[in-house]
Amino acid sequence: MERIKMTCAALLMAAVGLAGLGFGLVALLVTAVIGAVAMLAARIAAPVLLKRAEAQMQAMHGAGWRDGPVIRVRMPQ
Repeated sequence: MERIKMTCAALLMAAVGLAGLGFGLVALLVTAVIGAVAMLAARIAAPVLLKRAEAQMQAMHGAGWRDGPVIRVRMPQ
C-alpha cells in the first residue's frame, strides 16, 4: 500500500512538473509572437511617423531645417 502511495505521489509530481513546463513553453511562445507582431508594426509605422515628423519640422522651421544651424562668421577686414 505504501508503495502505491509513493508511486501515485511520484506520478502526481511528474504531472505537475510537466504541466508547469508546458505552461512555461506556452508563455514563451506567446511572448515571442507578441514581440514579432510589435516588430512588424514598428517596421510598418516607422516611415509614416518619420514623414509626419519631417512635415512638422518643416512647418515649424521652414524649408531649410535640414541644413542645420546657421553659423555666421565675421571675417576681419
